Amino acid sequence: MPLAPVRVVYAASGTQPAAAVMRGAAGLIEHKLYWAAVEEDEALFLAAILNSETARSRVAHLQSRGQWGARDFDKVVFELPIPAYDPSSALHAELAAAAQLAEDVAATVVLPPTMHFVGARSLIREALVAQGLAQRIEALVDTLLAGGA
Repeated sequence: MPLAPVRVVYAASGTQPAAAVMRGAAGLIEHKLYWAAVEEDEALFLAAILNSETARSRVAHLQSRGQWGARDFDKVVFELPIPAYDPSSALHAELAAAAQLAEDVAATVVLPPTMHFVGARSLIREALVAQGLAQRIEALVDTLLAGGA
């Protein structure tokens, strides 16, 4: 089974969305992880949207409820008016570029090897806020979902 060189992946459930760009064939996708083969900039564009609090808050009323609140993002996120990626759109390109910067910042965060994934994601979110990237991505996603495609 040939694997696409770039895939965007996201967790089906959780209290916070979690998406990433996978590059290369050295990755296993388990049954609670969704994926799509896309080009690099589209992967970044989608990861930014899927990781955003803006997108999460707009579908929270559609999510099932668990012990810790809303969960199960899997298909409800696609109730949002997410446009197809258009490389000629300045907004789409800016969102992809911001996601690349966020990925670069996330890669610099030192994570203790025994840290639980929830704590690791929290440290990365704090770093993105400290750099102003989280706020920038939220504003771009808000513009996009408001029809500013």
